[in-house]
Amino acid sequence: AGWSLRRDTKSKVCNMIHDLYYIATPRLWLAVGEHIPKGIMALAVNEVDLEGLKALYTMVQTVPSDQRFCLLLNSANPPDALLVNDLIAFFFFSSYQTVKGNPELIIYTQSTEQWVNFVNLLMEAAKAQGFDSILTHYFRTGNPGGIAVYQPGAPELLQQAYRAIVRQPQSPFFVRVDQPGELEQVRKLLEEEEAVLQQQEPELYCLLQKNGQLASRVQQLEQLSAAAAQEIAGQTAHMEVLRSESQAAHLQNYYSNEYEILPRWYKRFGHVVKVMMGKRSFRSLFNDKIKKYKQ
Repeated sequence: AGWSLRRDTKSKVCNMIHDLYYIATPRLWLAVGEHIPKGIMALAVNEVDLEGLKALYTMVQTVPSDQRFCLLLNSANPPDALLVNDLIAFFFFSSYQTVKGNPELIIYTQSTEQWVNFVNLLMEAAKAQGFDSILTHYFRTGNPGGIAVYQPGAPELLQQAYRAIVRQPQSPFFVRVDQPGELEQVRKLLEEEEAVLQQQEPELYCLLQKNGQLASRVQQLEQLSAAAAQEIAGQTAHMEVLRSESQAAHLQNYYSNEYEILPRWYKRFGHVVKVMMGKRSFRSLFNDKIKKYKQ
């Protein structure tokens, strides 16, 4: 069965210092409904097959443009190479998470070496579609290292993990959630940790906030610049086409106005001159089936 999500999802939480990635299944995302807190949904795709991707694509079409998401491929082995274009299709959603215009992809696997060829194919296909690259995050199963796991019985562990990176500018924070209600709880705990930083080191907190805002603005401007460059390139190509059509029209007008208006005897005399100059065969003057001009 396909997934669906209400379009009236609203985010009421202010921006945090760091990008917060909620690692969750699509079904959990669906269960959250309109209560999705501000953050990036890293959708865990456990079965990377064509039918699963089609169902997920249908679901994402109902997601509001302000709810960012990216894909997390959770598999020991890379998917079939034939699915490359089906994965790239997600990158064209306006809500897909990008950095400097390049889509982000998370791979959660036992061995990253097995994914090298597939990721290279994905990179080549993405470049063919106009992307510069794909920002890939690798995490190993059994030793994720960088993914925090929310444990309802030990919330201090999550805050401790966030405290370790909160002073670093623009460090993404990945946290896995297993129940719908955990998203709001995770957000609340991390905001409390930021509030402590704001009280203890207000200058640093202010700088980190401004750094995040500037980085976001730079990314927007880079995307606008890339779009403008593409538009200019398109207009330049269009002008070249128009210019070439203008030259063709000029030649046609010259032919019509300067040659077609000449009297027939003058044209025939010109053909005789060509025969005398050795540029045309004599027999071709009387038989159209004979080759007219000599190489």
